[in-house]
Amino acid sequence: RCSRPVNPLFTITPYFENVQNKVVVVRVSIQGNYPAEEFANDVKIIFQCPVEISSASCELPSSVQDTQTSSFNSKTRQVTWTIKKFVGLNEFSGRFRFIFDNGIPCKPESILGPISLEFTHVGNLISGMSIKNFVVSTSGSQQQPKRWLKEMTTADCYTFNFI
Repeated sequence: RCSRPVNPLFTITPYFENVQNKVVVVRVSIQGNYPAEEFANDVKIIFQCPVEISSASCELPSSVQDTQTSSFNSKTRQVTWTIKKFVGLNEFSGRFRFIFDNGIPCKPESILGPISLEFTHVGNLISGMSIKNFVVSTSGSQQQPKRWLKEMTTADCYTFNFI
């Protein structure tokens, strides 16, 4: 709980680039809203596909093949775009292509989505709180503590819907 408004770590903006009779192309832009000194690992942007599609893909530029991947799982009907390391204040975009063999049944905005995020963020907690110090009891032992504490925020419940 917080006593002040908290901005989400990421902002996702979808743009419908091309809507044809059987193909919909959506450009998804994702921006990190946290300081440049912080980063998020294994950011997964998961686009849920409707049952009416025959195939889907996420097109990424060849310049990011070492740091980003994409895949389509036909069983779960999800396109997953993964960014291995997402440094704060950066922005990335990918093009999602959806193919409807029997034509688009209604407006694409009403059947596509939602877009979900899964990630691990390393840095300050989103609430603004941080741990200054902590005490590890070693009384009765000559050994030094073997564990170190790292500030980390894990979230897998961000969901964005088209409005």
